[in-house]
Amino acid sequence: MNSIQAASWVIGVTGVLVGIIKILIEFRETRLQRDRELRWKKAEAAKSLNDELLSDPEASAALTILDWDGREFEVVKDVKAPITHDLMLAAVRTVNLEFSDAEMFVRDAFDNLFYYLGIFEHYISRGLVDFMDVEQPIAYYVKLLSKHHAIFELYLTNYGFGLAAAFLKRFESWRSAGAKPGEPHPNRRLVRNAE
Repeated sequence: MNSIQAASWVIGVTGVLVGIIKILIEFRETRLQRDRELRWKKAEAAKSLNDELLSDPEASAALTILDWDGREFEVVKDVKAPITHDLMLAAVRTVNLEFSDAEMFVRDAFDNLFYYLGIFEHYISRGLVDFMDVEQPIAYYVKLLSKHHAIFELYLTNYGFGLAAAFLKRFESWRSAGAKPGEPHPNRRLVRNAE
């Protein structure tokens, strides 16, 4: 009787162990599937944000202004004017706040662009999207903005675009442009001699 009881005990324990292992494997696979679905949803949300930015006429105009010096825009109904980089920089000033129609067009365009960049930062900081999913095509335009870092940084600060400024700081081109000469870059690792 003892060997039958021992065999039953071994079979029972083995069955329980196999059941536990099966449950753990299924749990792991379910978790991996949920992680993949979450990653996909985040990527879809990021694509939707990028699409919304690129389909907004004013934000899209800001990107074009950065990329194309002298492109003509309809600045008010039925009135077109070329927007140069010099005009762009004059328009985003934070003093002498009387603006021409072309300058108001530029300001509205950049306000919309910075609004969207702020939304990107909000979504990233809340874990709703990953930076790598919204990084492109914005990285190209951030590099163009970086050429005028001090002017745009002042604009962002003066007009309360803190989230947009935080988003821009995620890009190396923006951080490098803002580093003061003679100071180490904030992201540069200090390397000590092992002597």
